[in-house]
Amino acid sequence: MVQFRRELLGWRLGSCSELSLAFIMPEYQLHVAIALAIASATSLGIFILSGSDKKNDALPTFVEGAESLSRDPFDVTTPEDFVDGTPINEQQFWTKMRIRKLFMAALLAIILAIQAVSLGWAIIDEDNFNIIVYSLQVVFALYTLVIAARAVNQTYSHHSHAIIHLSALSFLAATLLTTTAILPSRPMPVVSILGYGSAPLALWYTAYALYIICMAVAVTTPRGPPLHFPSEKIYSDKTLMQVTSHYEDNVCGVTNVSVLDYLLFSYTTKVVMLGNNSESLEIGDLPIVPADMRAATIFARMRAAMRRWKLRIGSWRPRPGSGIELGYRLLRVNGAMMVAVIALASICAVLFYVPAYFLKRVVQYLEIDSTRDFRGWGFVFCAALFASHATTQIHSDRILHSDWSIVGSFDH
Repeated sequence: MVQFRRELLGWRLGSCSELSLAFIMPEYQLHVAIALAIASATSLGIFILSGSDKKNDALPTFVEGAESLSRDPFDVTTPEDFVDGTPINEQQFWTKMRIRKLFMAALLAIILAIQAVSLGWAIIDEDNFNIIVYSLQVVFALYTLVIAARAVNQTYSHHSHAIIHLSALSFLAATLLTTTAILPSRPMPVVSILGYGSAPLALWYTAYALYIICMAVAVTTPRGPPLHFPSEKIYSDKTLMQVTSHYEDNVCGVTNVSVLDYLLFSYTTKVVMLGNNSESLEIGDLPIVPADMRAATIFARMRAAMRRWKLRIGSWRPRPGSGIELGYRLLRVNGAMMVAVIALASICAVLFYVPAYFLKRVVQYLEIDSTRDFRGWGFVFCAALFASHATTQIHSDRILHSDWSIVGSFDH
């Protein structure tokens, strides 16, 4: 069957001469289209389940069956404790973000037009295989365009959610298309990866290039404006007198950095550079942590959790001090985060062996192809080795960050 396919492809190339070369495209396009369609459905499901149009919940001031937290003598929180900070140059920032999102929407609109033209080309040629491929590609391009168009005038949490989804979807599309694009046409020793497409190959590469540009814009777009929080509401006057570093955006950048900076922990650069720029390093020189990491809000969440979650099965209740009820509360409060950490750890456990596999493939290539007739495969294996190692490291860092999130905070 493989030999027949190669002969058929050779006949097409010979009969159609140079014109056919414009229609030869990488194979596995159906696999890519299915993966992108599944990603779109997953993104839509996350939007629906998370209620992205719902504003962030504030800490409850009343717990059913108990007195109001506002009357609690141990309630030491103030309304300012639940605010990350005040946006700096807010209008200017959102104007820039609107331009970036309009640019992404324009790119995705061009991609949608290209995919629609390719679909029409396949329909004219009555190519059922490519009709399925381009139909799924059109659905994916349309879905990402809708997200980008809706996000143009969105701000704060809505803007942040849209940027995260656009970053993930465009990164997936660019990664899958890059993978199929860099695979060499010469087999080693696999079957040929060339496929005969209906639409010109230039359309495929144009859409691929636009996805790359869209991904670059999305992953570098900040999720929010820089924030300022009055230091006097956090530190004492004595601490403020010892501060040697003064900057307006004094809130930790984790609240507003781009997806790429968040994954690479680039927001910690300011803390690292303090050792070079500051005359002395005091606690007041450090960026102010977000609201959900401040001691007052964590204490309030802990008290709210203690009052809200009580273990009772019929008339039975655990003996005070046994730790059973505390374990139950920890599970109720951090259950979702624990599931996420377990899932990430499972993925990372599998990814840990992927770099070793591609390293083995690199060594095998060096042994087999001594004359370097298949250099393309060597570059593919090296690129896969780098990508798998980088992905494993990022996953490991995110697991460590999630572990500290469980230890250091209570969610309600």
